[in-house]
Amino acid sequence: MIATSSFMAELAGGGSNASAWLIAVGALLIVQQLALYGQRLLTELTASRVDSRLVAAAIDVRSTAQLDSAFGDATGVGADVAEQLRNGWQSPGRGVAALFPLAIRMLQGLLLAVLVLVAGHPAAAILSASAAICLRVAYTRSLHSLVRGTKRLEALRRRRDYVRRFAANPNDAADVLVFGMGGFLAAKDHDHAEQYSRALWKLKRASTIRPLLLALLAGLCCVALALATVALTVGPTRAVLIGLQGVIMIGRLGRYYPECDAYIEYGAQSLMQLPIGDSDRPQPHRSRAAPTIQMVDISFTYAGRKEPALKNVNLIIEGGKTTAIVGVNGAGKSTLAGILTGALVPDQGVLRVDGALAGSPLEAAFIGQSFVQLPDTLEANVTLGREPGSAFDAAVDASMQRDSLHPSVLSGAKYLGNGFANAFELSGGQWQKVALARARFAVETGTKLLVLDEPTARLDATSEVKFLDQFAELTGSVTTVVISHRFSTVRRADRIVVLDAGTVVESGSHDELVARDGHYASLYAAQTSSLASGS
Repeated sequence: MIATSSFMAELAGGGSNASAWLIAVGALLIVQQLALYGQRLLTELTASRVDSRLVAAAIDVRSTAQLDSAFGDATGVGADVAEQLRNGWQSPGRGVAALFPLAIRMLQGLLLAVLVLVAGHPAAAILSASAAICLRVAYTRSLHSLVRGTKRLEALRRRRDYVRRFAANPNDAADVLVFGMGGFLAAKDHDHAEQYSRALWKLKRASTIRPLLLALLAGLCCVALALATVALTVGPTRAVLIGLQGVIMIGRLGRYYPECDAYIEYGAQSLMQLPIGDSDRPQPHRSRAAPTIQMVDISFTYAGRKEPALKNVNLIIEGGKTTAIVGVNGAGKSTLAGILTGALVPDQGVLRVDGALAGSPLEAAFIGQSFVQLPDTLEANVTLGREPGSAFDAAVDASMQRDSLHPSVLSGAKYLGNGFANAFELSGGQWQKVALARARFAVETGTKLLVLDEPTARLDATSEVKFLDQFAELTGSVTTVVISHRFSTVRRADRIVVLDAGTVVESGSHDELVARDGHYASLYAAQTSSLASGS
């Protein structure tokens, strides 16, 4: 305020420096506007770069079990972190980018303190700065407490959001209408929203009101002391002006900045929940011929679980042949597939490939229960970034009926899925054919290990027969592992391995295992009798 009044007096008096001051102010205004746009650009670029690197680091984990524990639980905090990274709000990148405007705010407060100091009143500058720091510390501590407390309330918020998503989902509209669930869902939404709101407001009162009142009291004491100190030397009128300057400084420095603080705090919380990949993660290697794989004393336990998914598994998967893995739900079939493909790292035991210790996972073609559905062209979905060449055309010809696809899909002019305007939406069966084409392309380009995890789980009997006929064409020159609970799928295998509670209990051909009258025979009898009765 003192500096501003001096500047205005210089302009009004028409002094020798008036023109220079006027030019300086004009230049300062122009620089300020340019800096504003530059700050926004820098903020967006920084947020995008940091989030992209963090996503890459999170994906580059040594084991997908780390991703499962962080993001796999749809009701856990990892789902919230994933959502924050997708929409770019409250992400670590936004938190880092928010440091720039915060630094500018702090610099402005420092300059105000310097102005008061230059005016010849160090006591007022020190006391005002102390009050601003007290307020600033109180705001940041209360925000930190609020954000951490809000994270603890996420279970209540997710319950509320789940009901709202279900009620508003067009795919569930028929169920809501047929079962008359409208009133029930409205009551549930009201109850969950009220529980969350009450808990949230209680948290806000506890985390903000008390520290802010204490900080405000400290700030007022500092300002009063500064006024009393200055009034003894410069008089009451100028003391009030200096006091106002101190109040302005406190307001600029000792406050909450929503464009900075919330992003920084939420971004820091999200960063602490992200899994960061290992820099020494081994890259998959390609076998020159169909490999023989030996699993020696393999054990694996998922994070947060006491019972191991696999226990001391010893298994030989012969090269160039088809090995089927069967068992009830939870027997460890998919876990075994994850270890074979390198997606999971065993807690103990080793893998041997053609007799040698496997230092890195084998490159594998994989078809799972849920197919990768990239919002991209058909070529991108099949090749996954590799050079297409003639192998792409061969894979599409062998796996898909070209006549059933729109010409724009085959030419790559349209994206697949429903994430873009005018995209071509495929049916579930067509997506499965895309997955089969992807596996065919991998085999055509040299991959020697093919792993199929419940590939026919969502198909009817007719589609399953077609799929198995196409699948048989893939297995001639590769080592194949097929996991399924459908015996129509596994009985064609050269060898069948039965898992139970994470251990290998039986092994042999279909006829051998049926004749043995053990686990496999009982499972086979139960399924065939169920199909015969039509249940």
